[in-house]
Amino acid sequence: MLRPVARLICAVVAMLPLAACAPPAASPHARSLVHSPPSPSCCGESPTVQTLPATPTPLGTILPSISALPGGYEPSATPTSTPEPTPTPTPYSFDNEFSGTSVDTSNWLVNTNASNGNGELQCFQAANVAESGGLLTETAQVDPGCGADGYSSGAIQSKASFLYGTFTVRAEMPGGTGLWPAIWLLGTDCQPWRMGSNNCNWPNPGSDEVDIAEILNNSHTSVNEQIHSSGGSPQCSPTVSDVSQNYHTYTLIWSPGSDIFQIDGVTTCTLTGAAVSSSPMFLIINNSVGGTGGGAVDNSTLPQSLAVDYVRITS
Repeated sequence: MLRPVARLICAVVAMLPLAACAPPAASPHARSLVHSPPSPSCCGESPTVQTLPATPTPLGTILPSISALPGGYEPSATPTSTPEPTPTPTPYSFDNEFSGTSVDTSNWLVNTNASNGNGELQCFQAANVAESGGLLTETAQVDPGCGADGYSSGAIQSKASFLYGTFTVRAEMPGGTGLWPAIWLLGTDCQPWRMGSNNCNWPNPGSDEVDIAEILNNSHTSVNEQIHSSGGSPQCSPTVSDVSQNYHTYTLIWSPGSDIFQIDGVTTCTLTGAAVSSSPMFLIINNSVGGTGGGAVDNSTLPQSLAVDYVRITS
């Protein structure tokens, strides 16, 4: 069966007008076409031989553009490939989404100190720190086999240190009575001390502290945001929805001479001046028991976990 365009071309060629009455002058380059059977000419004379020019009429002068032909025939469009999207690079210099099944020890040290001062009652154990289901958890519990006070809990600290940047941690704090959870920065001179040695000259330069989010004295609707340095200890205590029942995003924007604190993207505190650290610091996330920030412990409210969704840092 002829395709639609081929049938149309044949029809148009068949309709081309024949030369009237007189034969055209012979051409050495002409081709002859005799119509058979002969039929009377328009002038009553004998049939004549029709010639077609050696150079055929361009098809474009006979046929309009294909898209303008009756019936709306259009050739199939040439398929084009869709380029693969370019992956968007992460804007973070440090990013842990806790999507694995164990703590990434290339990024974190798991604290195993028997005590961390400040009157705290726990011993930190690796067994109390877990990663699963997209969360890091640090669980505080009654543990008679752990130290003289009988409590164990969890803490991690970053192996990397940072000088300025934006630090964002999304977390749900523990409930209960007598716990002292904190997300904070500490000067790198104290990094060995956090793992058992004592080289920390707190709160002097190199050993100073920034509390990004600290829960004091069981106040689950207030967050302590504070600097501890040789230049002073300024602080803010914004009110929030219950931190033990809701995830919040805690952010510190640290630049020369300025610490800006945010909760859920809203600025809650701005501290400037000599108290702001200008020395490298590392990140700590811990769930302490008792001490000067936790107070008396009610064992009936334990165990309790600090759950971290992600840690994202730009520096």
